[in-house]
Amino acid sequence: MYKQARFNLSPVAYDNGEHPIRVSVSMHGTRLLTTIGQSVLPEFWNNTAKAVSMPQKVTNSHGLTGSQINALMRKIVVGFDEHESGLSKAYKPTVEELRDKLAALTGSTRKTVQSKREKAEAEAQALADAMAQAEAERAAKRVPDYFAEFVEEEKDAREWAKGTTVTMLGFGKKLEGFDSLEHLNSEAGIKEFVNNLKGEDLTNRTIEKKFRLLRWFLTWAARKGYIEKVCSYQPKIKVIQRPVIYLTPSELMRLYRYQIPENGTKVTLHTADGKEYEKRVEDAAALAKTRDCFCFCAFTSLRYSDMAKLRRFDITEDGLQVVTKKTHDRVTIDINNYAREILNKYAAQEFPGGLALPVISNQKMNGYIKDLCELCEINEPTNMDYYKAGKKVEKVVPKYQLIGTHAGRRSFVVLALTMGIAPEIVMQWTGHSDYQAMKPYIDIVGAAKAEAMKKFNNLEGIGL
Repeated sequence: MYKQARFNLSPVAYDNGEHPIRVSVSMHGTRLLTTIGQSVLPEFWNNTAKAVSMPQKVTNSHGLTGSQINALMRKIVVGFDEHESGLSKAYKPTVEELRDKLAALTGSTRKTVQSKREKAEAEAQALADAMAQAEAERAAKRVPDYFAEFVEEEKDAREWAKGTTVTMLGFGKKLEGFDSLEHLNSEAGIKEFVNNLKGEDLTNRTIEKKFRLLRWFLTWAARKGYIEKVCSYQPKIKVIQRPVIYLTPSELMRLYRYQIPENGTKVTLHTADGKEYEKRVEDAAALAKTRDCFCFCAFTSLRYSDMAKLRRFDITEDGLQVVTKKTHDRVTIDINNYAREILNKYAAQEFPGGLALPVISNQKMNGYIKDLCELCEINEPTNMDYYKAGKKVEKVVPKYQLIGTHAGRRSFVVLALTMGIAPEIVMQWTGHSDYQAMKPYIDIVGAAKAEAMKKFNNLEGIGL
């Protein structure tokens, strides 16, 4: 960037009362502030026009008229314009180079020299120019520009999985209508953001998730100094707590021992209220792989991501040595008989990359596990009420529709706690570092125990 040469009168006078004329040149990040070798009395300097205004035939101490001094200043301006036009945009000239150019334009036989004061003034002006430039760039920066920087920085720092990156880029589209980061980080801006989401006919749970992503972004912006602090406004978003979806011991073993029919077989099933219907078996081989991989997660506490990368050399006589993909923690998981049975089933088979199990994609596995649970008639009605557009929507679905790959890990935790295994030991297997993360499971076990205790209320009626 080049700023045209600018002139001003030095506030310090020579002994003869004349003040030096100074020039300021800023070219591609390099700044020169020095005198041009001419001086005039202050009454002959027009500060508005930045030019000399002297009576005719009157000269300064160097013998030049006002017209001659003005012509010299125009020559300096043109000379630096031409010099800049010959430079590449990436080239940064030195101060000495600019000083030599000025000496050539003024006909000086020596380089102009900056005094300590002039040098300090030049440095201060350069800093002010840089700050002004940064402020101008900041003013031109829109929220999507900040968000793009956020994604690039956080993606590398936190080593996002591909799915996380895709999710965040999708979220970024929700911010494209916002120009000002300060407005977005205000009560009015947050209300506008939430109202935009409501206009997309999203559920309150989805809106709440996206609001949490917004807070993450704003927290990053505050850490970077782009905003002073994160707005404390918290929108009221009614959300009904969803139940923790897991398989009971009987459901898990029913799935584990289920004999999958051949392709094309029509299986007679029943709804929870006893209505009969048929389901045709498709892709029995994939169903079998899904059943084994899911049950392995339920018997070991592994997430899908960790099960999918489990290699044979991660397995020892004592257990599994796993570095979790989500938290990067190294955990040792003891192997029970059920998990060992699944590993032995595939011990003679070779899988790509030395994997231990016949893994399929998470997306496909989520679909197959629902089909399997339907075939096993895991169809308990499950309440999934939610809020949408300010209204409560009542929804009850059969349990198999809610089973995904992560339900295997949840099933392990609930079953382990139900069997009386201490939470501290369960956490060593699962890699949970926060007791709070175990609380939903502990609450489930507590509720189950309370329900079981009710059986003691009718001891006389059980005929013992």
